[in-house]
Amino acid sequence: RKDSDVSRIDSFLYIAGTKYDSADSVGLARVYYMKARMFYETNMIDSAEVVALKAQKYLEVGYKSYYYLLIKNNIELLRDMYEARGDYKKVIEYNDLWMRKDEEIRANEVKELELQYEFDSKEAELEGLKSDKSYQENLYRMYALFCFLLALTILFVLLLIRLKKRDMN
Repeated sequence: RKDSDVSRIDSFLYIAGTKYDSADSVGLARVYYMKARMFYETNMIDSAEVVALKAQKYLEVGYKSYYYLLIKNNIELLRDMYEARGDYKKVIEYNDLWMRKDEEIRANEVKELELQYEFDSKEAELEGLKSDKSYQENLYRMYALFCFLLALTILFVLLLIRLKKRDMN
């Protein structure tokens, strides 16, 4: 890549970074990750390390399990940088960090799945209760309609008997 391409990409990433406010740590982490990736691919490893560490800092602040891929990519980028530099102690440190993050992410995923299962089962139970309530309401309506029709039939029978009695008189 040419230097002009690098500076253009850097300016685009700067513009993208200004669109995120300081509260959107994951958005900023994405921009820093892309900038670090660009520096790494142009063999500017020292600059890439500084920017990737900033991205890691922002990822730690805005950590959610659904940023799994971004966290993984950033840690892999840091490992690759340290491996290219020959700093194997840092490579092992980031391997350990990745293992801890991976376990944490998987534990969070399991917890989310358990909560989703519990929510779905409670929702199904609630739907069952609603259908039972609806059934009871329909049953009461049918009972009320039956009683009304029975009362109406008795009234007509009494009126018919009264008319027959009047005709006989």
